[in-house]
Amino acid sequence: MLDHEHAEELLPRVSVRLAGVPATRLAFVARHNLRQGPPPGYVDPARAHLNAVLFGPEAGDFKAAALASAERYRNRVGQKVQRKQALLVEGIVTFSRAAQPIVQQDLEQAHARALALVEEIVRTHGYGAKLVSLVYHGDESAPHYHFLLEGVGADGRAVLQRFQRRQGTQLQDLAGLAFAPMGIQRGIPVIQRMQRGDDRSKVVHRSVRQLHADLPKELAARQRQVAAVAVYLAKLQAKAGTTESRLNKAHAELAKVQAQASVDAARVARLEERIKDYTVRLANQRAQIDAAMPKPVEVTVVTGTEKGLLGSRPTTAVQSFYSAEEVARFADRLNHALLREKDRARKAEQERAVAQAQAQRLHSIIAPYPQLGWRRQARAAGEQGPEQGRVIHMDQRYVYAVEARTDALIEGPRPRDVEVDFGMVLEFDHDRVVPPSKPDVQPWGLEQVIAAIPRFVTDRMPSALPMLAARLASEDAELREERRRQMAEAGSDLAPDTDDAAHAPVQAPGNDWA
Repeated sequence: MLDHEHAEELLPRVSVRLAGVPATRLAFVARHNLRQGPPPGYVDPARAHLNAVLFGPEAGDFKAAALASAERYRNRVGQKVQRKQALLVEGIVTFSRAAQPIVQQDLEQAHARALALVEEIVRTHGYGAKLVSLVYHGDESAPHYHFLLEGVGADGRAVLQRFQRRQGTQLQDLAGLAFAPMGIQRGIPVIQRMQRGDDRSKVVHRSVRQLHADLPKELAARQRQVAAVAVYLAKLQAKAGTTESRLNKAHAELAKVQAQASVDAARVARLEERIKDYTVRLANQRAQIDAAMPKPVEVTVVTGTEKGLLGSRPTTAVQSFYSAEEVARFADRLNHALLREKDRARKAEQERAVAQAQAQRLHSIIAPYPQLGWRRQARAAGEQGPEQGRVIHMDQRYVYAVEARTDALIEGPRPRDVEVDFGMVLEFDHDRVVPPSKPDVQPWGLEQVIAAIPRFVTDRMPSALPMLAARLASEDAELREERRRQMAEAGSDLAPDTDDAAHAPVQAPGNDWA
């Protein structure tokens, strides 16, 4: 867009256009101007209260004025009016984007100046015709005025047949003078705009057929530019998303490592530095996205057609597109950013390999020592082969049991397809732990498990005693409540606690295998 074209769009402007209304369009003009019947799809019903009738009837039609024009024409010519003869003259007063807010902020003054403008047009260019109607439409996307005057002058001649280019220029001058106190000017003459090199598509109004032929090509070209920009932008945003995912993963890994008592301080420091690096990197990439975004260019495109006061006309909308130069600059910046990210990814992979090697070294140091890796418990010497034991401890990976024959602690991998519970009997065969097909011993109750834990687990492992004690107390309370209910149903006067069979003595864990 040329600089002077952009500057013109920022100035408040007003313009006036005229067209003839034959008898075939009288009903449509009345419905549209006076908003009779169902509202058109392009109006906003919530703003219907802004519409105003400044002159003429508020309802009905304009047939009386049309008949008066037809009668004057018949008296002069001596024959009936032709079907396409303009019986009324229709005018529309429109405003540029910059002028529309000015009109909407002071409707009272704008209505007064619009009425004065229309009356002056009728007086100087109506040739004795009378003003029929003046309405304001504020429920459409752009505020505007519609006015009607008789299509035949007092001498019986059509008003529009005597209009030439000079009269059209005079109309724009009158509009500029009428709205000048509100800071709104008349439009730039067409000849002057063509001489200074303005885009012809913005100076000469194209027909609907021309717009349908030209605008799809222009729209397709703009859409290709937008698609190219969208691809580059999506890649850059994907990089930022990957970095943010890595940052979240590093945060989670840091929280997990810090929860362990034997965490390596050097590894924590490296993770903290990595988080700082990812945080700075993410901020820089987001800043690059904002800086690399090309600046859009607003283009008017056709979205459909509608029947207006002056006949069928295209409906347009303003969409944002990107110029080829902006897309090219954006692609260059994106390529540089991708190269930098590849270098950073290679360095991060090298750091990860070093961290993994150090972690393996720490594992090899910890594994042989029971005081550091308590899961590596030596199995008691004795008979080789499958061993059965009662479970007294477990974690996510291992299960620990008291071996029935030797009364020693044994351990193995926790079976994934079995729901392991405290006191149940499992069979340990090297690295395979399963429920036995034929148990050699009876499972333990919670009281027996609680009695065995201090001998084997508490000194070296996190104890499950508090949880088991709470579970035993809950089961005991449920048992007491069940017995109380049974005794109440039987009509007994004894308290549940006096029943000798209510509690069995706790049996110390021992070798009770069959």
